[in-house]
Amino acid sequence: MFDDEQPPTEEKEPTDYTGLKIVAILAPVMLLFAYLGNAEMGLSVCIVLGMIAVAVYFRWRLRKHVWFWATIAVVFAL
Repeated sequence: MFDDEQPPTEEKEPTDYTGLKIVAILAPVMLLFAYLGNAEMGLSVCIVLGMIAVAVYFRWRLRKHVWFWATIAVVFAL
């Protein structure tokens, strides 16, 4: 109503760098496969490992359960 009123300030959440961390972890894998001359397989491996890491990130609240880590280990083994 009055021009001198300040709008309420919203607190911003800190920036989530999870995607950048996943890329940083998977970059050496891609570089290793590229060095070995099989970049296509390296890309496939990076995509699969990246999607598994994203799934773990989304379900991180389950980290206290042993079955969660057993399932992740089985998926990585496949």
